[in-house]
Amino acid sequence: MNRTIEWKHDEFHLDSDSRNAEIIVKCLEPENALPLSAPMESIRPKDVTDEDVKELNGQGTGSYRAIAARGNYLSGDRSEIRYAVKDLARRMATPRDIDHMQPIHFGRYLRGKMRAVNKYGYQKQCKSVDAWSDTDHAGCLEMPKSTTGGAIMFGHHDIKHWSSTQSLIALTSVEAEIMDASEQDHMR
Repeated sequence: MNRTIEWKHDEFHLDSDSRNAEIIVKCLEPENALPLSAPMESIRPKDVTDEDVKELNGQGTGSYRAIAARGNYLSGDRSEIRYAVKDLARRMATPRDIDHMQPIHFGRYLRGKMRAVNKYGYQKQCKSVDAWSDTDHAGCLEMPKSTTGGAIMFGHHDIKHWSSTQSLIALTSVEAEIMDASEQDHMR
């Protein structure tokens, strides 16, 4: 997977493969575009016209899918882009005209943050694993589905993180949390 591991005196560094970020940036934007501070921008339904929901043309669809796939690979080591990549992947089957700006925004974010180095300091023997998850009840602006996100920590180290759209529509925030717990049960 082309990761680089560097052992230090008191920690080790896991450097994700930055080639995918470089390829995404090179494919998407002019060299003088300023980097952005957030990996994605939400599309508000009130800003969407009938023209916007038409399917992208052949070349645009292929480019969108390639960027979403590279982002998916990259997000395994980079928790800060996991949500944005999940959102890109949701539209891989049939990206729309309005979706063509999402990969560009993502690429401009990566331009300012090409590399991500996870630092794992040595720690005393851990006796437990902590897991956190949360949902944003009906957080999707286009359809009332909730997003589940979370992380599993071994001491101070993030060993797994995720972001996914729930498959069913939750009518309350409690129901969204219950769906989150049941979906996490299937992840084991």
